[in-house]
Amino acid sequence: MKVLVALDFSSDSEKVLLNVRATPWPAGTAIRLLHVIDLAPFPPGLLVIEDAKQAANEAIGVAARKLGAPGIAVDTEILVGTPRAAIRNYAENWGADLIIVGSRGHGSFARLLLGSVAQAIVRSARCAVQVVRPEPSTSGRACMTILLATDGSECSATAIRWIVNHLPRPAGSIFRVASVIPAVFPVVDASSTYLRPDQLADEVKILEEQGRVRASEAIARARLILNELGVQEVEVAETLCDDPRAAIVDEARRSNSNLVVLGSHGWHGLDRLLMGSVSEYVAVHAPCSVMVVPPPK
Repeated sequence: MKVLVALDFSSDSEKVLLNVRATPWPAGTAIRLLHVIDLAPFPPGLLVIEDAKQAANEAIGVAARKLGAPGIAVDTEILVGTPRAAIRNYAENWGADLIIVGSRGHGSFARLLLGSVAQAIVRSARCAVQVVRPEPSTSGRACMTILLATDGSECSATAIRWIVNHLPRPAGSIFRVASVIPAVFPVVDASSTYLRPDQLADEVKILEEQGRVRASEAIARARLILNELGVQEVEVAETLCDDPRAAIVDEARRSNSNLVVLGSHGWHGLDRLLMGSVSEYVAVHAPCSVMVVPPPK
């Protein structure tokens, strides 16, 4: 397994290193620490670049020594460029299976102006991405609660299979499956004015029941996949009728989950603008670490 760990040497970097060090990686795992020197804050000049490279090399060397373990190969790379594009491109060229990044926790206004490196990587990476936040599992907890958010799609199935087959986890870790019934907000237009209020209420009930059936089927499929992969002990979260994005974040907080796992539908352009991305929203707002797995290549 090839794991690319992106470091910016902020306070978040130490949290990322703690997470990587606490993960029981199997022998043969290759971990590469990557730092991208962003020249935007610096005045132009070769001397400034060389000074930045020297400081980065010293810092990344210290980080690499913290991760040394038998059977685990750790090396480093320093690049100059735009972090969001450089990390994504490097991961693709290197053939990374997983990118691990920290969440800088920008507020909404700062995120609007500056963009979020983690958010951009979740949006564009072609491999799994883990956004690390400080939570109890990274500081030595014996096991972890992994929340699997599923909508029953093949994207969700891919994410479940990936997390079971590829992500090392402490013995006794708990898988918790959740699916959300999207809230129904009826829109009345000129063509539907003939509907009486009681008829409209009946229509809403029908749509909600259909959503409840789909959610139950999604959970059943997730449990079947887990059982086939040898995971027998599975918790099921209460199915809620809400905006899926907010519901998943709330469930992660309520269940004290250590990691949220969900698939990315790979929306682009206008689709994301109109519908939003559940995976991207959860990666930005969840109270714990988040793993986003893209569709198969």
